[in-house]
Amino acid sequence: MINGTDAVLVAIDEVKGYMYPSDAERAAAYELLVELSTRTSSAHLASTDDSIHDAMADLQQLFGLTRRILRAHGTDASKGSAGNISLAVVAVRVLNEVIRPVLSRWQPLLSDYEARRPIDVSPVEWEQQWDRGPRCRSELRAMRSSIRAYVDLSL
Repeated sequence: MINGTDAVLVAIDEVKGYMYPSDAERAAAYELLVELSTRTSSAHLASTDDSIHDAMADLQQLFGLTRRILRAHGTDASKGSAGNISLAVVAVRVLNEVIRPVLSRWQPLLSDYEARRPIDVSPVEWEQQWDRGPRCRSELRAMRSSIRAYVDLSL
C-alpha cells in the first residue's frame, strides 16, 4: 500500500503517468480492485473449459460498474490531487483502450456464431467448435495481462 504522499506510476498499455491518489481515489480503486480481481477479466481463461460468452458478458458488466463506482466517489476520484493523471482517467482509459477494443471485435463475431447454433447442439459444445475460439481466447488472455497491471497498482 502506498501512503498518501507518494506518487504512483501508472503504466498500462498506452495509459502512462503519475498520480498522487486522494482518499476518494483510494476508496474507488479498492472497489474497482474487488470487481476486477474477482471476474474473468483478471482470472485465467482456460483453453476450452471456460465460456467465452460468459467472459465477455462479465467484461461488459465492468462498464456499468465502473461508472457507478466513479459516480459514487464523485469528482474527488476524478480530479486527482497532483500528478498528471487521476484514477477516473485511468479507469475510463482501461475501459475504452484495453477492454472495449476486444469486446468490439469479438462480441459481434461470437453473437453471429451463436445465432447459427443448431437446436440439437448445446451452447457449450457449439462454442467449443467455434474455429475462431482459440484466437479469441488468446486476445482475452493478452487483455488480461493489461488488466492485471491495473489491479496491481494497489492504490
